Amino acid sequence: MSEAICRPLIEVFAEVPDFRKSRGKRHSLAAILSLACAAMLCGYKSYGAMAEWGQLYGGELARKLGFELGKTPCAGTLHTIFRHLDKAAFEKCLGEWAECALQHTPSKTDLQGIALDGKTLRGSRKQGACDPH
Repeated sequence: MSEAICRPLIEVFAEVPDFRKSRGKRHSLAAILSLACAAMLCGYKSYGAMAEWGQLYGGELARKLGFELGKTPCAGTLHTIFRHLDKAAFEKCLGEWAECALQHTPSKTDLQGIALDGKTLRGSRKQGACDPH
């Protein structure tokens, strides 16, 4: 019995349309999105922090994320990318990947949903909610 396995997230990011012209483009969009994803999972949330995270871990990790020359982009490049990114296409690709990942999780009864946006539900602390964040 063979189950289909979800594709790596970097392959999914390659499907997001790149708005940039080929002239002057140093990094692939998939590599930039992979860097941002990995950095955010490590707690680096601002553009400057993401750029710093990429530089801290060096060339080997950068190449594994898809940066051919082993150098990651600066904060300004990340700002430009996320400002002009087709958010609907990005959300569609990421959502389809997440659905695949959930479908291929061995035990669905052990799953617990968590919010990743870092927001606190307004008024929840006043009403005594546990873990309102």
